[in-house]
Amino acid sequence: MKKILICDDESIVIESISHILRKNFSEQMTIDEAYDGEEALQKLMFENYHIVFIDIQMPDMSGIEVMEEI
Repeated sequence: MKKILICDDESIVIESISHILRKNFSEQMTIDEAYDGEEALQKLMFENYHIVFIDIQMPDMSGIEVMEEI
């Protein structure tokens, strides 16, 4: 089972990506969601993900800053 994290400050983006992935690969993965960089960072510290989709431009902490922290 693959684990995927989707991080974006816009819920419609998370919902869209989740919908596409679940429609095509639902039995092969679990999807976690984060709505800002801090939440993504916390999840990345305690979980192992195979794929991470992360928005570059978010308030407070950008996707680049999250990746630098990891």
